Amino acid sequence: MHIQKYSAKIKGTDTEVIGYITEIREYLSNGCYSKNISYLISVNSISMPGGKYGSFIVEKDSIKKITE
Repeated sequence: MHIQKYSAKIKGTDTEVIGYITEIREYLSNGCYSKNISYLISVNSISMPGGKYGSFIVEKDSIKKITE
């Protein structure tokens, strides 16, 4: 199975990382979600060897699909 990788800039910085994107929506109540969407990137040694590891909120406009 192939999991798609993306590059993106960490929100509020110029740091670009490569990892796996998750869409996050703010939970309100009774199964309803707000329209506020954030994007979280998870970076590990497989996605970005020697990189900055962890999970970061990224700028939506900076997200780019990595083609190998």
